[in-house]
Amino acid sequence: MLDRVQIKQHDSEDMLHLLSTFSEQCRRGWEIGKSLDLAGCDTRIPNNIVIAGMGGSGISGDLVKAVVGDGLPCPIIVHRGYTLPAFVSSQTLFVAVSYSGNTEETLLSVKKAFAQGAKILAVTSGGKLKGFADAHGFPCLAIQSFARLSAYADFIGICPVWVYARPQSPERSGGSGCATSENGGRFSAGRP
Repeated sequence: MLDRVQIKQHDSEDMLHLLSTFSEQCRRGWEIGKSLDLAGCDTRIPNNIVIAGMGGSGISGDLVKAVVGDGLPCPIIVHRGYTLPAFVSSQTLFVAVSYSGNTEETLLSVKKAFAQGAKILAVTSGGKLKGFADAHGFPCLAIQSFARLSAYADFIGICPVWVYARPQSPERSGGSGCATSENGGRFSAGRP
């Protein structure tokens, strides 16, 4: 069996620690996602959600789909690549995920989705994606950390956004049975 010194020699990126604190990282990501300001955004529940990202950013989409996908009234599609799914429209919530904010495929996809009228949410630490979000006034979830596993946990911070699209139990929605008592069951992400 390996002792701590031997583990440290073979675990130069401290993955054991990241794995052991993954649940804490997910909680932090959840809080980051809850802090997203969606005031003034389009509040209609989307017909579909597309999460666009490459590499780890795409994997974060897979994680989000696995965590909340079955509880939503609309499908989640994880998109990797330059082309845009043909169904993307003004009824789509398009989530562009790129840690650097400069991933070519994600930038091209978000620009096409924007041109097709999709509601946009950016998830990034900065770069051109943040600039595009700022220039066009759509919400941007700022991610700070990017240790490989920690980034996945932070990206799970997107999940609170989908709470608004999920049917809620009366105790969560103030007794109304709609998505939230504040938004009357309407989804909040997209263009003002």
